[in-house]
Amino acid sequence: MDSPKILLTAVLIVACTSCSVREDRSGCPCILTLDVSDCPRFGADLSIKVWSDGEENFSGMIRSAEHPSGWSCRTGRNTAEYFACIPLGTMVSDRHSIKTAPGNQADSIFAYGKILSTRDETVLDKVFLHKHHMQLDVVFAKDGTGRSGVGQVSVNADFNGLSLPSMEPLEGEYSFKTVPEEGRCRIRLPRQGDGSITMDVTAEDGSSLATVDVGSLLDKAGYSWDSVDLADVELDLSEIEVGIAVTVTGWEDGVSYSEFI
Repeated sequence: MDSPKILLTAVLIVACTSCSVREDRSGCPCILTLDVSDCPRFGADLSIKVWSDGEENFSGMIRSAEHPSGWSCRTGRNTAEYFACIPLGTMVSDRHSIKTAPGNQADSIFAYGKILSTRDETVLDKVFLHKHHMQLDVVFAKDGTGRSGVGQVSVNADFNGLSLPSMEPLEGEYSFKTVPEEGRCRIRLPRQGDGSITMDVTAEDGSSLATVDVGSLLDKAGYSWDSVDLADVELDLSEIEVGIAVTVTGWEDGVSYSEFI
């Protein structure tokens, strides 16, 4: 007759024990999940780097369209930082920055970075890629008119990349030289911290044709380096003796406005 009482008592003890003793999960990793659903429109591949507690948790390439429910990796239980971007070409990257290699122009930089608290067991964040480069189109001649005989264009600036994961402009020498084709050339610059941008134009024989204060022109045209997505710019130097036409075109909306300076 005592067996049922003993069994019931044992069940109650186990039940009470399971309710009162909680597993210590502070040593378990955090599962960081990144919502990459907005990324496929920028391209199939997405480069991701994740760090936490001084260690690299992941560095590699994924296909964002293959992760409709999000992409996940394990991190430490303190803070984590991540950087995501479309694949870079010639730019050099490490944990703290991406920057242009000497003598090269910037890549197309569509990127996003963030620092997160990972004290919880699971953390979700959405990746919003933004445009961190400006495409500068320089026109020397159009419709068969304008300045001819341009041999080389050299653009110099004081910022050559981005700090990670803040995406703030990285101070450093930017210098890129190119040769115009069919009266125009195209140059990509990373996000700048100020307007210290100059362009030296030389003739085919090496003599100087003009030095253009690009930063001043952009400032007068109302260009903002603080925009979330940087606009592109066209400088029309075909009538430089009269003035310079500056056209700014938004990346997302495609809206343009021009100033003749």
